[in-house]
Amino acid sequence: MIAVIIPVYNAEKYLESFLKKLPKGYEIIVVDDGSTDDSAGIAEKMGFKVIRLDKNYGKGKACKVGTKNSKSDICIFIDGDDQFDPRDIESLEKAIAGADIVIGQRYIEKIPVRRQITNRLARYAVKKITGKRFDDVLCGLRAVRKDRLNVEELRDGYEFESDMIIKAVRNNLNIKTIHVNVSYKTGSRMPFIKGLKLSIYLFSEALKIW
Repeated sequence: MIAVIIPVYNAEKYLESFLKKLPKGYEIIVVDDGSTDDSAGIAEKMGFKVIRLDKNYGKGKACKVGTKNSKSDICIFIDGDDQFDPRDIESLEKAIAGADIVIGQRYIEKIPVRRQITNRLARYAVKKITGKRFDDVLCGLRAVRKDRLNVEELRDGYEFESDMIIKAVRNNLNIKTIHVNVSYKTGSRMPFIKGLKLSIYLFSEALKIW
């Protein structure tokens, strides 16, 4: 079985719509990262397994808690804000059959300009750190084999995604990338301060090897 880990934070406006689209046959775990709305209640009423965190720890922490509580060997992470297409979960499942990690890659022209800037900066820093080029290092849709990468060692915030790639390269893991669909008509946005924190972390890591 494969686990689908869904971190959510104040997502009640779009969570029900997203959860209704999920494919069947997966171990679904919704991790509520200290929401102040009824996100957790909505998922529970729909019959999903929900883990409630006592405060807002960060997206990475929510993903890590979900992974720790899953029974599956493979975890697929997907944001619960209805921006990603749940049908791509099956594409990640197929792709990880021949890989240790599969990274979703969004079409850059579909990403809002502000996010493009953050993504390009993060991509540049990750290339400097790892020596490898990835076209999208911040995509929240990805799959990982638990026995190949210790997710518990990754950072708790929005650095989770880029940190995963850095650790995977350093451990010589087999990394695949596949195109995934995304729509920014609904859903959340990365707060400016958290985006700044992410950039500072990546460039501090890059400076260690310059």
